[in-house]
This record gives sequence, C-alpha cells and structure tokens, in this order.
Amino acid sequence: MGRDNKRRRKVLKKGAKSLMERRNEHLIKAPKMRTPESRGYALKEAEIYEKQSILKSEKARKLERRKNSVIKRRASFVILVNKKGEYLFYLRDNKDSISAPNTWALIGGAAENGESAEEAVIRETKEEIGLDLDKIEFIESYELRECLVSIFKGKIDMRIEEIDLTEGRRVEYFDFDEVLKKDIADPLKTFLIENRKKIVG
Repeated sequence: MGRDNKRRRKVLKKGAKSLMERRNEHLIKAPKMRTPESRGYALKEAEIYEKQSILKSEKARKLERRKNSVIKRRASFVILVNKKGEYLFYLRDNKDSISAPNTWALIGGAAENGESAEEAVIRETKEEIGLDLDKIEFIESYELRECLVSIFKGKIDMRIEEIDLTEGRRVEYFDFDEVLKKDIADPLKTFLIENRKKIVG
C-alpha cells in the first residue's frame, strides 16, 4: 500500500504530456517482460498514468470553461439527510411559469445581494421549511445558464408532518438510489450521480 501511494504521488507531480509518454513507455515494455508479474506491474503503471492524465485534462477543461463564463446570478441549495440516511426533497409546483415544474428538487433558492452562498442557503431553508441549519458542508458548485449553483449538505431531525413547506406541493424523504428514479431536473440528477461519494459517504 505504501509503495502504491508513493507511486501515485510521483504521478501527480508530472505534467499531462509526460504522463501519457510514461504510459506509452510502460505499454511498450510490458510484452518484453520475462514474468507475468512484471508484465502485470507494467500494465498497472500504464493504467495509473493514463487515469491521472485524463483527470488532469478534465480539470483543465473545467477551469477553462469557468474562466470564459459570465456569472450573473447565484443560488444555493442543501441536501438534507435524516438519522435514517434518507434525503429530503420537495415537489415543485406544476406551473409553466417556473423552471422545472412538477419535479423533485432540493430546498434552497437564489442568493440576495451581498449574501454568501452559505448565508443564502441558511436563509432559504428557514423560510421554506422552518429549519435552522446548524452545521453545513459544502459539496460542490456548478454553472447553469449564467448562474453559479452551490450545493451543501446538512442534517435534519424532523418528521414529514412537522415540516411546514411554504413553497411547492409537498416534501418527502427518499433513499439515495430511490430519488434518482424520480422526476428530477437533469442538471440536478447529473450532479447527484457525479457527487454520490461526497453525498452518501
């Protein structure tokens, strides 16, 4: 395990071009190795270099998109989880005048002028379901139509009947896999799938 960690740290220090060069070197060397163990080791090294190169390229593309984007609005939402490991979502109103009508969504909304992302999600949660958020954890942010959307994770200890929803049709708790089968706006569903490990733990 220690040897693998040292190897990965060395990999991370290399540039994207160097990573692919090293990957190709190991692919060329593998068939020439005398033992199956040596060949397997060379192929494993090549795989590590390739994965790190892809990861570095994806990060560079994301940074470039953010650099060229124009943020005009900000919004914050919270993934609320109870003691059973269930996640709170609310069903949006079925109105053509709102975005993503009649879909399941997270508690939260637009940030007001001068508000930080954390302040916005705390205020929105209090206004929408009467919950005072204690500790929240930042998960990730993404851009959607010139809006920077920030997602947090927090805890909730309220039964459905105790929640006084001021916006939308109703609230409900779901298991993580269960909610992915529900009607959710595509950007949110993509976010949940891509950040599953951060959310579920």
